[in-house]
Amino acid sequence: MQELKLPDKLGNRLKEFTEGLKEIYQQDLVSLILYGSAASGEYVSKHSNLNILVVLKNTQQNELIKAVKLVKKFGTINPLFLTEDYIASSTDVFPIEFLDMQENYSLLFGKDVLKSINIDISNLRFQCEQELKSKLINLKNDH
Repeated sequence: MQELKLPDKLGNRLKEFTEGLKEIYQQDLVSLILYGSAASGEYVSKHSNLNILVVLKNTQQNELIKAVKLVKKFGTINPLFLTEDYIASSTDVFPIEFLDMQENYSLLFGKDVLKSINIDISNLRFQCEQELKSKLINLKNDH
């Protein structure tokens, strides 16, 4: 694991969570990536979560159930379980989210799946426009 700017207690919890996932998924675990404020050094105790991208070979329900106890044990850790195929086919639908991950992340284990994803910047406009129009519709409906 890379050196992170986290309080020791939190760093230890992250390491314990990482080791737990490695033990549960073994060869089916492709990578573990810390992203967001904890990866960028902007983590704020009691306000920030530890966001972790968990890339598995298979994210069917029977695979996800394996980690339920571990995830519940670490309430401040927010795992997002995806496959490489899902990531590759979703950068056009969620460009803001994947661009944010790509700009602030730290590889904890395995393959660096964020390094090679391509995000078409034109899709950022589409996502922003869709979200703004949705909010406008909701505002109009509230009045």
